[in-house]
Amino acid sequence: MKRIILALFIVGLAALCSSTKADAQQFHIKKMVCVETEGLVTADAIYLKYRINGGTSRRFPASSDLSFTEGTERSNLCYINADDDDTIHVEVWDHDTFDPDDYIGSFDVRVDRPKEQTVTLRQTDGIAVYRITYVLE
Repeated sequence: MKRIILALFIVGLAALCSSTKADAQQFHIKKMVCVETEGLVTADAIYLKYRINGGTSRRFPASSDLSFTEGTERSNLCYINADDDDTIHVEVWDHDTFDPDDYIGSFDVRVDRPKEQTVTLRQTDGIAVYRITYVLE
């Protein structure tokens, strides 16, 4: 009886796995470099917001911030699963304790174009500059 249940479980699992779209991609930020901070004295407390196809906005990291000073480089951040027909909108923000958070910049990624790209975000109302390399696999 246990073998029959195990066999049914394996068949069900295989069916579930095979229903996954073949055109699924994984977006991730390979590298994020702070060229210039938003604050003149303190480190930037960076977080990302992203949306897939204009849907619900999500935050990375979920409940904290990433500390960046000039020259700081962080690797392998923010893995997002998406389908080939999706567009991911990514925003970069600097968390401020006493003032509203500062918008650094944003970029859009069309998932149907899998390759490595680098974007440079320059804050329009400040001085922060960040370079982000992302890849779709």
